[in-house]
Amino acid sequence: MEDNTSPRLIPTSVQELALWIAGVLLTLSCFGFLRLLAEHLEHVDLSVVGSETLLFGLFHVSVLHNIVHLLLGAGAVVSAGSLHYCRRFLAITGGVMLALVLYGVLDQTPLILDLAPTGTADTWLHAILAVTMLVAGTFRSGKRRTPLGSA
Repeated sequence: MEDNTSPRLIPTSVQELALWIAGVLLTLSCFGFLRLLAEHLEHVDLSVVGSETLLFGLFHVSVLHNIVHLLLGAGAVVSAGSLHYCRRFLAITGGVMLALVLYGVLDQTPLILDLAPTGTADTWLHAILAVTMLVAGTFRSGKRRTPLGSA
């Protein structure tokens, strides 16, 4: 019997990082939704902007912010399938996130309160994530690694 399967390519470090970032975003989003539900169990209002609910006592969470994290996490998972789209996703998302961090630092009462990090912990977390994504998205060493024993 002949084996017609081609060797499975191992993802690049950039693609692996995108999957790690996706995992973090999806996990934090789920924790954020659980925290919101636990605190506002008597009435869940999806239109509330500027929630004072804190995740782990540090990070502001809201329905809108959690939805954005869910969408970004899903986008990171989908883009990780292609090195080209993965780099593009990381670079664009990191740039937008860095712009939101700067906006939140410069304007402590931003127009879109739930999208721009304004607390110290929020700002640092988003700044580190943005810089990591930008560096990974622009890093050009992305040769696909092949499994051992294959050419």
